[in-house]
Amino acid sequence: MDKGLPVSSGFTYARIEHAAQRSDWMLVHQVHQFLRKWLIDHQQILSNEVYIGGDSYSGISIPVIVQEISQGNEKGVKPWINLQGYLLGNPSTTRREDNYKIPFAHGMTLISDELYESLQKNCKGEYINVDTRNALCSRDMESFHEATSGHDLAYILDSSCEWDDSETSSRRSLEEFPKCSSQIATLKLSGKYRKMVSMYLPYIPNKEDIPISFEYHVNLSRKGYRSLIYSMDKIFKLLHCG
Repeated sequence: MDKGLPVSSGFTYARIEHAAQRSDWMLVHQVHQFLRKWLIDHQQILSNEVYIGGDSYSGISIPVIVQEISQGNEKGVKPWINLQGYLLGNPSTTRREDNYKIPFAHGMTLISDELYESLQKNCKGEYINVDTRNALCSRDMESFHEATSGHDLAYILDSSCEWDDSETSSRRSLEEFPKCSSQIATLKLSGKYRKMVSMYLPYIPNKEDIPISFEYHVNLSRKGYRSLIYSMDKIFKLLHCG
């Protein structure tokens, strides 16, 4: 999913201006339409079980895509898709994801019970747009950032990947990239590398018109569809220990 959609990502492109427009809902409809058209041309696999998968930002759109396919089946749209469920890795669920970093960090023992309780009391659940006049909340947020500064919250079980950024050369070989204990490197690019990458990866506007996917997870669960939602932390740990 992430390799070719939405349009202009991966190897996909649009031939007309309208098709190049992007939004969460347009992505949902495009995937649904594409899959049914593709199955018309590959009817030999119509009976195969279908699971929709993705990771990261796809956590917003994939549950909606699965529901759209399910509703299409219920309405008798052809060809029928043998939909069984979906899987998501490190998925986004809401535009306010940052508000959940605090309870997540506490649950993973990255911050103390005392700090967590103080954050709840002083910030009242709002950790994104902190009122600068709220000195107690600002103080607690500063303590939170200090406590978690050495961690990538998406992969807290993986070893820290660091390199000496003092080298002045404008080039690096692949062999110079840092290697973590799990052999998965999180590359923290310096300013010059980030600037170089941005030249080749321009920002592509996308209308964020699906604010949260939680209700779709609930609906699909009630309908009996299977779901596998996992953290890459666990996968990395298995790779390292296995």
